[in-house]
Amino acid sequence: MTARITEPAPDSAAWTPPAAVVGDAPPRTMLQRLRRRVAPDGTLRRDLVRLVFFDLPAWSAAGARGILPALAALRRTAQREWLPLAAAAPARFGAMLWAAAGLREPLSDHAYEFARLRRARRARYVVETRRVRCVCEPGLVSVVLPVYNGAQYVREAIDSVLAQDYAAWELLIVDDGSTDDTPAIVADCAARDERIRVLRQVNRKLPAALNAGFAAARGEYLTWLSDDNRFKPSFLGRMVACLRRNPGWDMVYANLDIIDDQGRPLRGADWYADRQCPPGSEHICLPHDTSELNMWGNNHVGAAFLYRAAVAHLIGPYDERRFGVEDYDYWLRINAVLTLRHADFDDPVYDYRLHGKSLTARDAEVGITRARAGLMAFEAWRRACWLAPLTWAVSYEADDARAASWAARLAALARRAGHLRTGRLGPARAPERSTPTARVLITANQDAVPDATAPVHEARILVYVGHRPLRRPPAGWNLTIATEESLSPVDSPGERLGWLVIADAPALFSAIDLRSRAEYLLRAGDAGIESVRSGPRKPAVAGWLRRLLIEPVERRRIRAE
Repeated sequence: MTARITEPAPDSAAWTPPAAVVGDAPPRTMLQRLRRRVAPDGTLRRDLVRLVFFDLPAWSAAGARGILPALAALRRTAQREWLPLAAAAPARFGAMLWAAAGLREPLSDHAYEFARLRRARRARYVVETRRVRCVCEPGLVSVVLPVYNGAQYVREAIDSVLAQDYAAWELLIVDDGSTDDTPAIVADCAARDERIRVLRQVNRKLPAALNAGFAAARGEYLTWLSDDNRFKPSFLGRMVACLRRNPGWDMVYANLDIIDDQGRPLRGADWYADRQCPPGSEHICLPHDTSELNMWGNNHVGAAFLYRAAVAHLIGPYDERRFGVEDYDYWLRINAVLTLRHADFDDPVYDYRLHGKSLTARDAEVGITRARAGLMAFEAWRRACWLAPLTWAVSYEADDARAASWAARLAALARRAGHLRTGRLGPARAPERSTPTARVLITANQDAVPDATAPVHEARILVYVGHRPLRRPPAGWNLTIATEESLSPVDSPGERLGWLVIADAPALFSAIDLRSRAEYLLRAGDAGIESVRSGPRKPAVAGWLRRLLIEPVERRRIRAE
């Protein structure tokens, strides 16, 4: 026989029911309904009580008081987070409707947002690094090896480069102010092979060391190697062959193995545990889909990668403020506007070492996770900047027909892309961090100097339309481009600011747009996200309807394409 359950009255000293519970008007908003549901005396509490104690003869007031704090915490959480949940509800409900109709949800929220960014960029710009000629030695791979007090493993890293079955490489070792035996070790290795060069600088941390190394690089392909990791013998050969097989790809990354401090295969590690294939092995199989790289704090590109030299000219240098996530930040920039792909093979070609002194192991000290969270916040603002109208301030000599012709072609492309065109900008008309701006000078004088009064966040672009052989570009420009196909690019020693040759108007337009935005974002830094930290806003009805009815259709169309 089942006893009748009677809910005891709560202890009045510990808890007093609000007067609005009895006889109150029906709730008129979602928040009111949510509060009514999770209130200490609400329907959720009664349902839980009946569910838990239905088969018991009675229950005590002490038991009731034990569950009330949890319900109160749930109520506070709902009050704090109901707006983001409400904003996501229409899309989730729309997905449920499509699932009820027997249709599979085609894209995640992260992949969908990234796909919208890529589709919008590709509809306006033609960015093909094949159309950009820069100074490089064809077939040569430049490997930068930054090292700071890495005497324990750096010789092993250098030996892995020497053991490559692809011989066309140069190794640029950047000694970042080491105080141990590193200088002697790298000097000894450099004496063994003329393809090894050593650069020394005061300690400026990893991003600055990378920039110093790549500024001196001469290769058609670029990569870098940590002093505690190592290439497998086939790394360079297979990565170069992959880019050659896929001329439309700008950067590729590949699978890797994890090793311990002794260089032995490390099995059963927590690092990338969900990517170990088979589970518990040392083999890491990285995702082939890059659509969520820009939307989630997970650098699944890894350490085995190779990209074309033209990418460095268009994207710009590593951000020296992003210590710990400088590589992740660079991959995000490439993935947003260029073509980043997993290699067309699955064999691991890299050994990634996990040990107590690595940056990965020193996360709490270095703050990599914290920096990654900040980078994700900045990336949300950066996505908007990649699509924002670019302001063009173009100057040229009116009596120069070639300069006027190129200016007209750029103006037509800017108008088609919805950009802003203006005359000569002065500092008062272009406040710092106002908008991405390209200050372009089109001239037949390759020795022209930039305007010294221009705001620092504006990109200074020199477009040379003459026919004379190129000399070393003048200082002060962020990008120098020649439009005559017959000219040969010229490097600027010690800097990756040499002449580019682009003879195609759409490619020239896209290169200027890309580098101008890259310079703007490097200058803006974290200040750019201050305006978007006001918190979530109440979703408008139109936004709800879009997420409910339109976005599922768009996602299916994007996946089908």
